[in-house]
Amino acid sequence: SAASDVYKRQMSDITGSFEGGLNLSAKILGAKGKVLPASLDNITLEAILDDGTKVLGESLIPLKNGKINEINLIPSNAKGSESAKNSLSNADVIIVGPGSLYTSIIPPLLVKDIAKIVKSSKALKIYVCNIATQKGETDLYSVNDHIEAIQKHTYASIFDFIIVDKNFDLPITSHDEQRVKLSKNDLDNPKIIKFDVKSEKHSMRPVSYTHLRAHETREERVW
Repeated sequence: SAASDVYKRQMSDITGSFEGGLNLSAKILGAKGKVLPASLDNITLEAILDDGTKVLGESLIPLKNGKINEINLIPSNAKGSESAKNSLSNADVIIVGPGSLYTSIIPPLLVKDIAKIVKSSKALKIYVCNIATQKGETDLYSVNDHIEAIQKHTYASIFDFIIVDKNFDLPITSHDEQRVKLSKNDLDNPKIIKFDVKSEKHSMRPVSYTHLRAHETREERVW
């Protein structure tokens, strides 16, 4: 959001660097582990809609009228940060999600050297799918729609397992969004694991991220 962008800029100004700003923000917010930038380059997010319309800027993309067909980074040759690349290279497990599909999950995977490391990594790769759809980004999306969008922008069979909320058939009453449904393709997908994502009873729970962050490696998060 615009407010979070202003906040991150302020933290960066205080520390003298974007990465330092992320670390300070993490400490203030009580986040566990390290928060690492996927890239230190100045990047603009571009969405291309089904009708060819282009929308520039993360905060404007969910406000557009039309279905997102493609998401890009400008510049397309943005370099991955050394800290993120080192962390991912040494990871035992890479967890992607949950988070906004087109403005949080996919963007870090568009950084070419980050995607290359993820693809070649021997780590276990897990995608935690959102419980609800997001207005302006994933209206009416099923779990399979989320997976196909990520694979379209990266590569096939990127994940070893996909975690979905086992309560996928129950309606969401807390807000206006719809629950992400399981399609026939999802029901036939042996990689899908049903899990009570919202439960507080588990000793290990998926971590929710925002903005250019998509991976958790041990206790390090890559934005």
